[in-house]
Amino acid sequence: MASRKYKQEIHEKIIRIISVGKIRKDTAKIAKAFPMTVLGMRHSGKSEEFVDEMFTKNN
Repeated sequence: MASRKYKQEIHEKIIRIISVGKIRKDTAKIAKAFPMTVLGMRHSGKSEEFVDEMFTKNN
């Protein structure tokens, strides 16, 4: 029952991930399962499979 409440609290929310690396890529993958909008930030700006929009520090 508690997990159902938790899912409702984060369902369709936005998560921002700074410095998308290996661990944070896994976090993005989990977030997409809820489904959440995932915004990422990376120095190179290189896109990532589970990140909806990637930013650099310049934008």
